[in-house]
Amino acid sequence: MSLYADYLHKERKDFILKILPVIRTGFRTRADDLKTWTEQDWQQISWFAQQHRVLPILWHNLKKNSLTGQMPSKIADFLSRQYLMIVSRNLRLARGLVDILAHLHDRNIPVVPYKGPVLAQAVYGDFGLRYYQDLDILAPAKQLPEVWQLLYEAGFKPYKPPFTQEGFLSIARYGNEFSFTDLSGIINIDLHWKINKHSSLAFDLDFCSQRLKQVSFEDKNIWNLSVEDTVLALCLNGGNDLWPDLEGILVLADLIAAEPDLDWDLLQSLANRLKCERMLLLGLFLSMDLFDVNLPKTIAERIDGDEVIRGLSEKVYGKLFQNRVHFSAFEHFLLQIKLRQYSMDKLEYMFRRIFYPTQKDWIAWPKIKKRSYLFFLLRPLRLCACIVKGKHERYLK
Repeated sequence: MSLYADYLHKERKDFILKILPVIRTGFRTRADDLKTWTEQDWQQISWFAQQHRVLPILWHNLKKNSLTGQMPSKIADFLSRQYLMIVSRNLRLARGLVDILAHLHDRNIPVVPYKGPVLAQAVYGDFGLRYYQDLDILAPAKQLPEVWQLLYEAGFKPYKPPFTQEGFLSIARYGNEFSFTDLSGIINIDLHWKINKHSSLAFDLDFCSQRLKQVSFEDKNIWNLSVEDTVLALCLNGGNDLWPDLEGILVLADLIAAEPDLDWDLLQSLANRLKCERMLLLGLFLSMDLFDVNLPKTIAERIDGDEVIRGLSEKVYGKLFQNRVHFSAFEHFLLQIKLRQYSMDKLEYMFRRIFYPTQKDWIAWPKIKKRSYLFFLLRPLRLCACIVKGKHERYLK
């Protein structure tokens, strides 16, 4: 029995065991196999698919197997409408991505998209089958001033104004990403210059450059991360957010299943260089435990030898399957420390979270922009004040 089954409420276990196979790529079954599903089952499926952002692949699999007639018509109508809305938005995002890449590349800015529609295309052959709300783009840190200017020219502004280029570049010294949006509010960009957070070791374009590959997307050849870098990026993203929904684990599992030539030794080497092996192993364990992904013996042994991973998995499953609210900011902070394997990395994480300024700090103290070093003094003081007022859960994130 998989570990996750131990954390399911008895009344939900049958339902979860039913739906997990239906959201896998390549799902095949007959209508007779679903005759035992009740209206309550379908209602739970509808709710579950929305909550865990797996509605597009669920509806696609049901239609492909001619199973939509097995569910109540009102639920089928609801799922169909939601699916079309997601696909429509994804289409606009995909076209927006092509335009943005062309705009930047024409001006010699070598940016690389990852996750979002490019990942959906790689895993499912269809960028409509994932749920995503923004476009993740990795840009060279040395050219961020030019990137800012070019995005402004293309009609993109900071997601949370007011923000100047000077403020953006100050944040860039301490963070790893910044959000932009167009005038419609539909095409949102998460501009990254590092993929990993809160670390002095940079998972950036320089780190990935020797492994980049060209892929075809919307009849254009674009640069993309290697499979190994993509797997590592997904595990880091999931680990930083503590895997808040099932979709992140699902696409990781489907990506691994779709890439039989994945270089596992290289993947481990990359994780070791970035000192994020535990984040990688947690993601791989979740994909194996939930979706039966086959892992090499050496990886499985590393997972079995790390007792912390089991405890972290229990926390993740508690959130995924027991209808609990999201982790509080303080609990998130403590679990992030556990995700770091080495004492110096734990200390670095704590130091950066407590002292390094964020966009919220810049917005709160715009008048000290010429003395950015003051942020390092004011941020812990503000944190202490929030703790006294009982607002530290929100502020720590």
